[in-house]
Amino acid sequence: MKRVLIVTASFGEGHNTAAKNIRDAIVSENPDCDVRISDLYAVTNPRLNRVMCAGYRVAINRATHLWHVVFKLFDQPGAIEKTLPLVAKMRDAFGRLAEEFKPHLVVSTYP
Repeated sequence: MKRVLIVTASFGEGHNTAAKNIRDAIVSENPDCDVRISDLYAVTNPRLNRVMCAGYRVAINRATHLWHVVFKLFDQPGAIEKTLPLVAKMRDAFGRLAEEFKPHLVVSTYP
């Protein structure tokens, strides 16, 4: 049986919707495929994740100028890579999940 791991993030519903639609498409074409969706932000730090999600909702609904600035900062080449030392817990959680689930394919709907 093939296994697919989809990693996503709860910031807004776009990433989750994409993950669910990818899962549904894979399973509709390959009913025996085992597809797992995981939000590593929620898994590794659920309290901070809730705060970040709430902040994201406020930014996109009430402070669009702030969200525009943040988006532009992270849209620069290398910006995401600079945050990697801060996400060591997620990297380790991904490693454990990959070791346990042994996916044939990993799909990310969030950087």
